[in-house]
Amino acid sequence: MSKIALITGASSGIGEATARKLAAMGYDLVITGRRSERLQRLSDELEDQCKIKVHAFGNGRRSNRPSRRCRNISARLTCWLIMRG
Repeated sequence: MSKIALITGASSGIGEATARKLAAMGYDLVITGRRSERLQRLSDELEDQCKIKVHAFGNGRRSNRPSRRCRNISARLTCWLIMRG
C-alpha cells in the first residue's frame, strides 16, 4: 500500500516545498490551497516527474463538495501537514 500525505497550503511556500519533497520520497499526495491554478500545475508536474498520484483541491467549487474519493483517501492517510500563510 502506498504512503499518502495531506498537505494544506501547497500552492506556495513551505507547503509547496513539502509537497515536492514528499513526492520525491514516493508519497501520493492530497494537496489543498487558495490558488487552484497553481495547485493544478503542481499536481501535473509532480505526477509526471515523480510517478505518483496527486489529488488537488483549491478554493474553487470542487473544494466545497464532499467527495467519496476523499473520504476513502482520508482513511489511508500516512501523515497530515497543515501549513498556513
